[in-house]
Order: sequence, then structure tokens, then C-alpha cells
Amino acid sequence: MSADLQRAVLPTDIPLLPGVRVAACALLAETDADARGDWFDVVPTPAGQVGLVVGDVGGRGVAATVLTARLRTLVGERLAAGASIGETCAAAEALARRAPEVRGATMCLLVLDPDSGELRYCTAGHPPPLVLPAGGEPRYLPPSGSGPVGMGSACAVAAARLEPDDLVLLCTDGVLDRPGRDATAGTVELAQVAADAVGEHGDHRVPGAAAERACVDVMDALLRRTGHSDDLTLLSAQRLRRPDALGMSWSAEASAVRASRVVLAEWLRGLGLDEADLVSVQHAVGELMTNAVEHAYVGAGSETVRLEGALTDDGELRLRVSDHGIWRCTERDPPGGLGRGLAMTRHLCGELFLDRRVDGTSATVCFRPAHPARLLSAGPAPVPPGDGARDRLAIRDRSTASTASGARIRLDGAVDEATAVRLQAELRHRTQAGTRPLTVDLTGVTRLTAGGVAVLHGAMRDALPGAPLRLCAPPDSVAGYVLDLVALPYADDAARVP
Repeated sequence: MSADLQRAVLPTDIPLLPGVRVAACALLAETDADARGDWFDVVPTPAGQVGLVVGDVGGRGVAATVLTARLRTLVGERLAAGASIGETCAAAEALARRAPEVRGATMCLLVLDPDSGELRYCTAGHPPPLVLPAGGEPRYLPPSGSGPVGMGSACAVAAARLEPDDLVLLCTDGVLDRPGRDATAGTVELAQVAADAVGEHGDHRVPGAAAERACVDVMDALLRRTGHSDDLTLLSAQRLRRPDALGMSWSAEASAVRASRVVLAEWLRGLGLDEADLVSVQHAVGELMTNAVEHAYVGAGSETVRLEGALTDDGELRLRVSDHGIWRCTERDPPGGLGRGLAMTRHLCGELFLDRRVDGTSATVCFRPAHPARLLSAGPAPVPPGDGARDRLAIRDRSTASTASGARIRLDGAVDEATAVRLQAELRHRTQAGTRPLTVDLTGVTRLTAGGVAVLHGAMRDALPGAPLRLCAPPDSVAGYVLDLVALPYADDAARVP
């Protein structure tokens, strides 16, 4: 059931928005026991910006899925209401106070202004965005400096800018930390694979095609190289030129229906509509154009019919057919013919508004085009030979009689959801529930995920004054990379820990 719930709480469709093309791809567990807490969302804001979020809630099964739903709903509602990144993060912190099980969740929250290219983002213990410039070298944006949700760190927001056709890619840690790859190597590999996917085989005739490739092609390439041991989520957005509004008039003749169909199809393809949506919209507008040509005017003359269209900032496609006459049934119409055509239009597009006045008639259809998020299923990939050691955690005592700052332990292996409970119990025992100092050497850690970070952060937070829990790791190690990401303080090596 939890695997089904996991899919139910994620978006199935990505809205089509002006000035930006967004795509998403997620590889999710196919069994209830393996269902985890990866999530993403795309949220248009009242200011004409678009919010992009990826996150990871620790744990597995129904509990992780429920927490995912709560956090995604909260973040989405705040962004949709116009809240800033700081206000949205504050709401997430408040949720963590009410529901402590949310603590340790990570997310990268980014808000992009398609018109200016300005973006603001917060990496709350999460991998930072990857920017793929048009014709340039890929680069990771610096982490903003915020820690995971519920850990008490301030919400630090950073800023950057996308040029036209630039692309930004967000991911969860499962994309970086795969079998045979630690997070450091995975970070380099993702940048290389993504740059190849969007740079070499571009179809510039399709608006935003690079965004789709940055998700689907990259996911495929990474899985073929290493397989996976966690959920994987990719969310991309490419900045595009804002599309022009549609506006054309024709003489109220039968040829206007055919001409408008051609013009409309070209304009809709420029927006990025897929063929199924394009056909539906064409049929709906064709009915309205036919009604205007056949029913608005009596007798011959130089009367006109006009077609206008626009894609709003929140992803609503509005198309308006107007004339200067009054729609009347003709002798050629079958009984109910005019009403039947309007009913078909409403069925095709969902919303139809008629405005009948003495100086003319207008009919407006509203439609929300979208394209599917790629929600894929797969069982856990086999671990490559010789890599099994990285999935075990060894805890070794490194205390000596001369250790003045308390006991010292070294961790070797994976510090993740599978080993977090054991590590938490070990830290509680060795610190006597936070009353004794302890140094934790993370040099040998091969994997450090959100679940492990939450345990370390909680132990540091619960330590009493005079009995600190200290972390140490080389800056270029797996642990050093993650600790920098989540803003947990640590010493460069064990010798430097006081």
C-alpha cells in the first residue's frame, strides 16, 4: 500500500508555464517495504514566478509516505499563497515542532522568475542545484548554508541568475549516492552526464526539449552505469523566451475556420503543447470559429471574426473567439445544433464562457495544458561485487587513556536509514544520554544520508553544556561533503579536535 501511496502523493502532471519548461522523472520503489520519502513539486506563484522543490524525508514505508504528503502539501500551499522562501521554510520548521518525526528531512527550494532569469534558493541540508548554461560548462550553485528541516538552523537564501535557454537541475541524494559511487564521485558524474544529455542531441524545434532530456536521458544513463540503491528524483527547468500572445482577425467566411486552424496549431506548438492537447484545443476553437462565421452575421458584408490567445502565469491557456454580431440559428442547423457544438467545446476544454452583447458575441475557453511527470518503478538493483562493505556500519572504539576530551569512536561504512537506529543507540550509550563528551570520527564513512544526519544532529543538539559531541572528517571525504551541505560543524581531522 505504501508504494501506491508514494505515487499518489506526487504530482502526475507538470504544468505548462510561459517562459519556462519544467520536467520531472522519479524512480520509485515498487514494494511497500522499500517505499521512501523522495518528493518534488512545481508551484506557480501569484507573482508570476515558479517554485521548484525536491525533498527527502527519512525512513521507509507508510510513515515516510505520510510525512512526505504533509511536507509537500505545506510547502506547496505556502508558495501558492505567495509566501517567500524564508516564510515557507519557517512553516516547515513549525511543522517539525508539531511533528518531530519530520526533523531531519531535507529539501532544495528554488523560486525562478522566468522573465528576468533571477532565482533564489535554499538548500536545507540538500544537494545544491546544478546549472547547465546554454553552450557553457555545468556548475553547481553554492549551498545556501541551511541545515535540514527541524534542526534549528536559520533559513539561508542564496541568489543566482539563468540566462535564456539555461537549465537548472535539482535532484535527491539517491542520484548522487549510487552503488559504486559515493556522493562526491556522483556529483561529478551527474554534471558530466547532464551536460552530455542536454548539449549534444538538442532538438531546438521543440521548446524546452532539453528539460525533458535532463531528466529522462540522465536517469537512464545513470541507471545503466551503476543501478540504484535508493529512490532517484530529478526535476529540471529551462528558461525560455516568453511566448507572444495570439491575435488575428479574418473575414467571416468559411475559409477563416481553416486558416485559424493552421495559425492556432503553429502557436500551440510554440508553447510546447503535446499533440493530444493540441488536437483537443483545435477542435474546441474550431467549433467556436464555425459558430461565429455561420451564426454571427446575417447577409453578406465585410464583417470579421477574431481569435486571441494567451498562456497565463499560472498555466491557464485562454482562447477567445469574438465577433460583432449576435449568434442566431440558421435553417441549415439541425435541432439543437448550436447548443450541441458549444457542449462539445465545453467537453473538450472543460470551461467555456459566453458573453452575448448587442455589439457582439465572444466565447472564451480555458484549458490547463500539462505534460506527464515520469514516475517509474523498479526494484533495488544488485550491489556490484566487492561493494557490499559500504552497506555495513562498523563502530570502533578509538579512545585512549590520554584522551582529555572524552571517548572517541570511528565509523566505517554506511550511515543511512538502515543503520541510523543502531548509531543512535550507540551514541546515546557512549554519551550517557548527552552527559559525557564524545568525538565521532567520520573518515571511513562511505555513505551519509538524511537519516544519518538527523541522528548526528540530534545527538549534538541534546548534548549538555560541557559534554559536547564533536564530529571530525577530511573535507574531501564523503562525510565532509555532506556535513558542509547540511551545515553541521566538524573538524578537518581527528588530531585537531580539542
